Amino acid sequence: MRALSLIAITFRHFLTRYNYDSFEYAADGLVVRMDRLVEFADFHLFYGKAYAIFAFLFGYSLFLQQKSKGSGFQKYMAARLFLLLVFACFNSIFFPSGDILLLYAIVGLLILPVIRVRSRWLLFIALFFLLQPIEWIAMVTDLMTKGNPLSVVSSGALKHDLDTALKSVSVGEAIWLNLTKGQLSAFIWSLESGRLAQTIGLMLLGFYVGKKGFLLRLIAEGRAALRYLYIPLFIGIFCFSISHLMVGDSYQAQKLDIILSNWINLCVAALYVMIFVSFYEKTIAMYTAHLNAYGRMSLSNYLFQSLVGGILFAPFGFDLGDTLSSTYLVVVCFTMIVYQVIFSNIWLQQRNYGPAEYIWRRATSIFFQIKSGNRPIPDYNIKNI
Repeated sequence: MRALSLIAITFRHFLTRYNYDSFEYAADGLVVRMDRLVEFADFHLFYGKAYAIFAFLFGYSLFLQQKSKGSGFQKYMAARLFLLLVFACFNSIFFPSGDILLLYAIVGLLILPVIRVRSRWLLFIALFFLLQPIEWIAMVTDLMTKGNPLSVVSSGALKHDLDTALKSVSVGEAIWLNLTKGQLSAFIWSLESGRLAQTIGLMLLGFYVGKKGFLLRLIAEGRAALRYLYIPLFIGIFCFSISHLMVGDSYQAQKLDIILSNWINLCVAALYVMIFVSFYEKTIAMYTAHLNAYGRMSLSNYLFQSLVGGILFAPFGFDLGDTLSSTYLVVVCFTMIVYQVIFSNIWLQQRNYGPAEYIWRRATSIFFQIKSGNRPIPDYNIKNI
């Protein structure tokens, strides 16, 4: 599941040209139609869904780390998340508007004290953030003050300034802009789009599901677990219907559209997860075994695809965003992913961790003087999901 969500995120990054201000349709009419089809599929199948699954699995991994580390989990995980900030800074070099690693690290640090509460309260807090409280507060505040409470600094304005600056600066200046204004733009966008609150809720929900053993239970039930599909399906259809009944472009309508869109994406992501776990043991596991290594090296592969994206699309790279159409980018992305899958399988035949995962683990252990012993992480029966 982690591997498939990462593949979807990678395709999304390629089709958005890694947020660099460049885009071009091919001159050929057939390719243009294929481009439109690719972009339609990307938006409706991947946008907001793959990210949601990845955030959920990030929370689930916190539970696995807690089971592995026991009483030393809080300090160990805090160090691990602080080090993730370093990886986020490296990764942001190749993005003009930052990336999700910074958000994951910050949210992970914020929820560390929260996951110590009782399971019932953990679920309530997760659902509270999934309901998008920041957007509701913004709507109410705007009605009371007739002003936009979240428009003091706009991510759009920052992104525009960044795109303009990147076209005429040196490599060093571009890297500094991505590290500073780019990361700030990405974080403000996550606040404006409801992504921040949703990430908090999904990580807490992932931890809760791991703690209660629900994911293992669904896998054990197999296809019988499909009976739960009606829950996200009904909620998703209801939200979709409401969103198409809205009229106007007021601030309240925009915020309500953000809320409903996030809920729809969450429901579709839940459908993906339920279908995956229902067919995993008897069907999916057989055909995706070669992706296990790719998923176990998710951080290494994520950083590598960012490096490739920066080289291809950055103004200080080949700047191919105006040259390659979406259809061609699918071919390029697929080729890169095949290479990553092959490399991951070869690498993990001789080692327990990917390059970035090993550095992350060893740096955390050294920081707290913990002997890791190069042991594989306990799988709890589902390490490859």
